[in-house]
Amino acid sequence: MLSSAGSCMSRSLASKAAMFEFSKSERLVDFLCSRLPMNHHALPDVRYLDEKLKLKYGPNSKVCKFLVGSSWDGLPSLVDPAYHLPASRKLRKRQQLMSIFRAVAPLLLCERKESNPLKLVDFCGGGGHVGLLLAFLFPDVEVICVDKNVRALELGVQRAKDLSLSNYRTVEGEVMEFDEAFDVGVSLHACGAATDMVISKCLTHSVPLVVSSCCVGKIGLTSFATLRMPGDPSEQPVWDEAKGSSMRELLREYASLHGEDGDNEHTLFVRLSKAADYSKVEFTSITIHRMFAKLLIELDRLDGIRELSANTGSRFDGRICKMEPLTATPKNDILIAWPQSVAVDVDSFRLSKDPLTSQNFTSVRTEMKACDDCKITGLAEIRQKLVAFKDDPSQSCLTLEDVQGSQARKLVHGEAERLGLLHASEGKGKARKVIVRKLETKSPCS
Repeated sequence: MLSSAGSCMSRSLASKAAMFEFSKSERLVDFLCSRLPMNHHALPDVRYLDEKLKLKYGPNSKVCKFLVGSSWDGLPSLVDPAYHLPASRKLRKRQQLMSIFRAVAPLLLCERKESNPLKLVDFCGGGGHVGLLLAFLFPDVEVICVDKNVRALELGVQRAKDLSLSNYRTVEGEVMEFDEAFDVGVSLHACGAATDMVISKCLTHSVPLVVSSCCVGKIGLTSFATLRMPGDPSEQPVWDEAKGSSMRELLREYASLHGEDGDNEHTLFVRLSKAADYSKVEFTSITIHRMFAKLLIELDRLDGIRELSANTGSRFDGRICKMEPLTATPKNDILIAWPQSVAVDVDSFRLSKDPLTSQNFTSVRTEMKACDDCKITGLAEIRQKLVAFKDDPSQSCLTLEDVQGSQARKLVHGEAERLGLLHASEGKGKARKVIVRKLETKSPCS
């Protein structure tokens, strides 16, 4: 057994090793961001989708009422993630599902030659958060939830039965075992390499896909590591390798210019994947580093889809979007891809102007580092004020005048969003302040 002094020394060494590894991944992310276009797009605009959905389903349809009002209160409780989630997760899960809905809707609105019902597969769908919502809002779409968790599938089936949904069913099994024909593939936070398996399955069937991945640091830890993406003739494992030629070339270049002993294309990609794995919904220099690493992983996935699909004769196009708001989840990237034979309105995806992810990584990181001290010393106190305000029924409005700097205000906005509060910045210069209101409050703060 280690002595107290030995235990402290072990923790100190582990901490130093972690910081050293982080600094190495930070240099890698900085290099890649300086050499690759980091363009990503905003989700399709609500007004655009509303016009398209009205034409197909009518202005009084369930899907139009849900979209325009962003109203979960008008839906049956069994469709709402609040059905069995704690209050702390309810708002964020709603935001995630609304973002997935906005990403999927343009694919379901495309004109099709076939007259049979469109078939959508919710891979790794568990109890049906995504699948049940889409089945309820799109009664003309058959939704199939695929998962290996029998208990979760049973819960989804029971909820569908209680909702009288005849267009929802489940299939027990792994992603790669699913062998039915389908028209659209979706997955929300399929763990590790499971997202790549969903992409592979959709490419094999030449169908559009919407995926939002998580746990990308685990992409090499899978028994499916030797499976191939379609059209890829090499014999090396694919899941823990860069997918696109641009990323592979840059990793080789980095290894030759800045790599240490043992660094190569594979080890650097694994380092990037681990850097992209994070779970805090906060904006600091560390999480911004991880956010950009995650975006690099998804942009590489999209490049791989374009290149691999070209090899198989079914060329795909696609976009990377961010969930709205960014604080919905740390895993907020959404990859949307489709065969060019499918008439998706590409103009519905506008280039994102989000200040956090549309700027140069180095400049954002520098700004965030300058704000980290503010976060450590001041955010805990502000968080306490926000929680007390939310729990006090006598208060309807809170003014925070002691939050200086745009990055500090972003942190406060993130905390208010996480607590389900309305928030806005008002004023100019040093007089700029953050105003927080409760959702039911419409009157301005005095």
